[in-house]
Amino acid sequence: MLEADEVSSIFRKYESEKDEFKREFPFEIKKLEDSINKKLLKDFTGERTGFLQVGKHKWFFPSEFKKQAAEFYNFEVRSSDVWIVTFPRSGTTLTQEMVWLLANNLDYRKAAQIPLTVRYPFLEFSCFIHPETKSEFLEENKHSKLHCELIEEIAEPICTYLNHLKEKRFIKTHLPLNLLPKNLLTAGCKNLKDTIIKVQDFLGTNHSEKEIEILADHLHIDNFRNNSSVNFDILKNLGILIDGDGGFVRRGKSGDWKNYFDTDLNKKADEWIEENLKNTDFRFPSI
Repeated sequence: MLEADEVSSIFRKYESEKDEFKREFPFEIKKLEDSINKKLLKDFTGERTGFLQVGKHKWFFPSEFKKQAAEFYNFEVRSSDVWIVTFPRSGTTLTQEMVWLLANNLDYRKAAQIPLTVRYPFLEFSCFIHPETKSEFLEENKHSKLHCELIEEIAEPICTYLNHLKEKRFIKTHLPLNLLPKNLLTAGCKNLKDTIIKVQDFLGTNHSEKEIEILADHLHIDNFRNNSSVNFDILKNLGILIDGDGGFVRRGKSGDWKNYFDTDLNKKADEWIEENLKNTDFRFPSI
């Protein structure tokens, strides 16, 4: 596993090779309707050019996705890769930590020293950093050369970097499976201890019952919420991630939204959703 200070040198070394990824992408990419884009840009201020719809399912992306879509689709997958492919806010961070520790001999010390963002490159993250937004982050952090270097690295498309990693690669993504390279599998489990055992079987590791119990305790939500290595402290320090009262890792409790949405706010949200989906065929499942 690379140390954080080695990342920038790899980006610089292979900057000239990005063109190798400019290959076929089989899905149509269209601009979102102007009137809808105008409304969205008022609320989602990180995007400045406008949003896109991709393929027949009309997947929704910011403008920078078009520049990198073919890179993701044609990315060279290795049999040794470990991919975490999830919906956002669905236990991704905890799963990343569990899988990495199982695959790295439960090395808690190293996990604490190397931020999760370094251990798991986020495949499409750079798509969400618009050039104008990046310039603003650089201006806000101009007091720190280190911060500016980190912003440049975070905004850099990741495929070239991943292509030249010689060690086992751990990769995070929220992209739909159809937009990813072929032959990727995902699976989901609910019980934490059972999940650890199933992931261990998949990875081919062999840890004792006691070690699995220690890992389950490490991943317990009360401990996990206080783990700075997995809470994206780097992005908070750069001003890219706003550190709210709840933090990035929240309570890990199903249905906790009810403690934040009172009856009036829930009604307003339902009305907003109904109004904005009435001209689409997209519907949330009923409970």
